[in-house]
Amino acid sequence: YIILWATGTSLEEAREDGWVGETSPSVPISDLLHLIDFRQVRWDLVSQIIPTWFGMVFVVSFASCLDVAAISIDMGQPLETNRELATVGICNFMSGLTLGFTGSYIFSQ
Repeated sequence: YIILWATGTSLEEAREDGWVGETSPSVPISDLLHLIDFRQVRWDLVSQIIPTWFGMVFVVSFASCLDVAAISIDMGQPLETNRELATVGICNFMSGLTLGFTGSYIFSQ
């Protein structure tokens, strides 16, 4: 994009010349629900993965605390830890609802 800007080339020109990919049509969020087939879920195994799930929650929670501490040290000023962790939790929850991946990054900065 920097090269396009520097050369005065428009995005459409770059697309026509094959330097930038074609645009894709927009997809409504409701189409995500068609990706899930609950008939293929092994519901009999859900109880067996609960300990693993709790372990993952613990690891991600601990990693989020470490992220807050590391960014605070890097910035040279203290962060509001509860606010940062609440932001991470909300983002992870929303990501899970939309079939995305969770993370432990500090989003509010």
